[in-house]
Amino acid sequence: MIILLTALSLPARSAEWLRYPALSPDGKTIVFTHGADLYTVPTSGGEARQLTQHVTREFHPLWSPDSQQIAFASDRHGNHDVFIIPCSGGTARRLTHHSNDDLPWSFSADGSAVIFSSTRLDSATTLDIPNGRAGESGHSQPQGGKPT
Repeated sequence: MIILLTALSLPARSAEWLRYPALSPDGKTIVFTHGADLYTVPTSGGEARQLTQHVTREFHPLWSPDSQQIAFASDRHGNHDVFIIPCSGGTARRLTHHSNDDLPWSFSADGSAVIFSSTRLDSATTLDIPNGRAGESGHSQPQGGKPT
């Protein structure tokens, strides 16, 4: 992975790390965060293509099982919500709407739901091991609907 990422071409910026790399299930593309935006690059090397461009932080990308969509976390609305975007780019769609932070962790095996973590049900003081980052899991359908 390091060899592939050192061979790609990024826009001129101050030195910033490439973070949260994720390999597509078909093995053809890597998505990663650079400068708070998402980029994709072929695994064969080449120029990175900017997938998102927003003034907020976008991170923690993950691929749908069919390699066609990417779920990610963004603080576009003040807290981290889960969004989804086609791997070819376009408009990101918000999947979760809650004042606590939501982070995507996986898609369901058939790609019909995004599984995410959140602390929306319990406060950290009621947990067996008090930790503000520990939470519950939920899922949201990429086509929309209320997360459960």
